Amino acid sequence: GVGAPARTSGSACASRPNGVANGISGASASAGVSNGMPVRNGVGGAPCVPFALVNEVSENGPAAAAGLAPRSFAVRVTIGLLCACLLCCSSYVLAVVSRARALVRWEAAYDTPPPTGMNWTVLLSVNEAWLDFYINWLVHAAQLKLSSPQPALQVIAMDATSLAELGQLSGMATLCSFRSVRVIRGFEPDRAHEDASRGRSGPLTYATPPFNAMMHKRLHFVSQLLRAMPMDDRNGLLFVDVDSVWRRDPRPFLQPTHDVLSQNDASWVDRWLSLMPRRPCGGFMAYFKTAHTIALMDRWLEAAKKSDGRMGDQGLLWEVLTSHDRPAGLRVGMLPIGAFPNGNAYFDVFSHSERARAVVVHANFMIGADAKRS
Repeated sequence: GVGAPARTSGSACASRPNGVANGISGASASAGVSNGMPVRNGVGGAPCVPFALVNEVSENGPAAAAGLAPRSFAVRVTIGLLCACLLCCSSYVLAVVSRARALVRWEAAYDTPPPTGMNWTVLLSVNEAWLDFYINWLVHAAQLKLSSPQPALQVIAMDATSLAELGQLSGMATLCSFRSVRVIRGFEPDRAHEDASRGRSGPLTYATPPFNAMMHKRLHFVSQLLRAMPMDDRNGLLFVDVDSVWRRDPRPFLQPTHDVLSQNDASWVDRWLSLMPRRPCGGFMAYFKTAHTIALMDRWLEAAKKSDGRMGDQGLLWEVLTSHDRPAGLRVGMLPIGAFPNGNAYFDVFSHSERARAVVVHANFMIGADAKRS
């Protein structure tokens, strides 16, 4: 017969005839083994189990004990799936709220005058092949009649021909509502890259080492100008590619909420940026002088030096921002693509009404000067 289990402090091992208290089948118990070991009052390899568990298993039988594990696993999986769904829903709600806030903020900027206490310096680079683009940019900027405080304009001449031409265009630039105009010599006479008789650089092929080297030179001037600026949020440096057009004054959108504000270079378009990939574009970046911005320029210049012209400034920027060596605490803000479209968004995606709301149009994603002109 089956004797009553003995208790020792409520959890000692009891006599378990036929191995039922061990949760094993009657056949195994009859053989007197559990996992190949003799079963005798919990000795010989059979684990001790609390008294309460012995009674529960004995009363409900082996089949019930065998069913506990599958049910427990199913419950865990269900809870995990519910938690994952809740997390996804929360993330989506936060994205929608963020999108709504950004939409309100950017929409308000269309009708907001530029901050009165903010002084901007606009920086461009030009070579002979892109002089007509500079004139086009200047004409569009003049039509805006930029309000006070007027930005300063600095233009980097990348070859001798552009240096001479830019000097003659300085008067025109002054009339275009810029408070001052400065032309910077951005080259050293080098017969390996320039025509010795005229100092011409001519059109350079996109993504070639000479082209990339010219792009890298611009980073030095950005770094120098940043270091010369006061360390406060009342001064900003706006670097602009010359193949862009200003349709409206961009300054109301450029608030010092981040260390850097950038146009988005992603090819996939979400109108107001809530779900778009974050791909900062070095061709339209607003810099505010902070320790983080200075560190970014140092890393960027170091990467450019190591690349030796094999990679363009845009690819190097992305490497710096996604590497473990990214400046700690750097805040990079993305401007809404609805207001600052790249070439892919403006020419290939946007409708006519969406194009009409563009603030600055950048003709990137179009390789070659002729493609941009057409």
